[in-house]
Parts: sequence; C-alpha cells; structure tokens
Amino acid sequence: MKLDGAEMITLTGPGSSKARTVIGTDMLAENALWPLSQAQLDRLAHAKKVEFRIVGDQQILTGEWKQHIFKDAAYFAAEAPKILHPEAPLVAMLVDAAKTQSRRSCAPTARAPSLGPPVRLGVNMVAVNKPLADFLHMPAPQGMFVAKVTPGSAAEAAGIKPGDILMRFGETDLMSQCDLFAALAATPSGSTIPITALRENSSWVANVKLQADATTQTAQAPPPGPPADAARLTDIYTALTKLDELRRKGILTDAEFEAQKQKILNSK
Repeated sequence: MKLDGAEMITLTGPGSSKARTVIGTDMLAENALWPLSQAQLDRLAHAKKVEFRIVGDQQILTGEWKQHIFKDAAYFAAEAPKILHPEAPLVAMLVDAAKTQSRRSCAPTARAPSLGPPVRLGVNMVAVNKPLADFLHMPAPQGMFVAKVTPGSAAEAAGIKPGDILMRFGETDLMSQCDLFAALAATPSGSTIPITALRENSSWVANVKLQADATTQTAQAPPPGPPADAARLTDIYTALTKLDELRRKGILTDAEFEAQKQKILNSK
C-alpha cells in the first residue's frame, strides 16, 4: 500500500482458493487476511489517499481506497486499543480519579484512646467518579475502587481483591476516602467489620477483622494515600502501556503479557 503517494506499507498474508464464494454468474470473492499493527493502522487512518497493489499467485490487483474504508480504518484505530487491551482505559481513568482525589483534603479525625491503637484495612483505593461509574456500568458514582491489596493485610485475609468496589463499611456508606478514614478512626482494635463490596456487579460481604497497626498514623492525621495512589497508578499505567507495546510488536505472547501484567499490578 502507498500512503499519500509516498510512504509504503508492505503486508503479507494468506489467501486461499478454498475460501472462495460465488457472488454471481460473473463474480467470485476470495478471502485473504493481512495482519496490521496498531501503528500501521493509525497511519492508514490518517492518510488522505491509499493506493493498493495485491500480488497473488496468478494475478495482480490494483486500486484505491474508497471513503467508507477510511471511516472504517479510523473507527478501528480508535477502538482497537480498547478491544485488545481493555485494562488500559480503566487504568487511565483510575489515574485521573486519583489525581482529583489527591487535591481533596479530609477533616482531621480524633480517635478516642479507649478504642486502642489505630487500625489499618490494607488497601489502596480510588473513589468511583462519574467516568468510572459509567465504564463499570454502575447506576451512580459510589464506593471505592480497590487498586491494590497489601499482602498480609486484614483486607487480604477477608478475601478483598484488586478490582473490588467497597460500597459500605459497617453502617457507613463509602463515597470518598474521607468516609473510610473517619470510619477507621472510630473502629476499636480487634473489631470485625462487615464491608459490603461489588465484584463483577455482584454484591457480597467481607467480614474484616481490623487489628492494631503500628505503622498507621495517629488520629489527628488521616493515613497518607491519595497523592501516593496517584503516583502509583501513573507508574502502573506507564508500565502497562510499555507492556502493551511489546505485545503489539509480537515480542510478548498473550500469556506472557498476562503474567507480567499481574506482576506489575501486584508489586506496584
């Protein structure tokens, strides 16, 4: 293919005499496949003119793309990343939500000495905003999206996993990280709290036993989370983007990509 009279893109792919369909008395169609990389698809979608030359075993066909093919190319160039790498738009939205969250401060929460040392849930979370709610097919923005679960934490012991959405902590609805900070500050050490969560749009309850955590900050300051969450999610998005590029180039297989993706999500 020749783009705008200059750039050449050479594609090779199988055609087959066994993949023929008779359309009419004087017309025959034969299927052939030519794999395209995302970069090639992007260049084709932005070209003004595309000429093609198909070289077969017994004949050569030449022609030029019609307008409807350009529209199809532009559509697939925009949608292919979402179809092939569905985690990418979600991570990008989580990064944006975390950045917004980092600009909001919570009121200091005092913890009564009788409650014992502060407790820690052991998750990094981002409040579900309108774009996230729409992407996750939720009726309204509500809850906290779990981005990471700390190994050995109370959350992990209760079965909470990345991707879960925590909706309710005991009797407290979770609309922002401030709701969680306030609820944790009022929770006695050693308490078991029912946390209502969503997983793949199904509701379930995790009974979380919250033990004292010496690393948790004292009551006058909520646990540091949003700024670090934003930076951490940005790192994850960057790492996944690089990983996607390796898969698109054929350097990584789908299985290798999935294995490395899980390592990134669990280690960041």
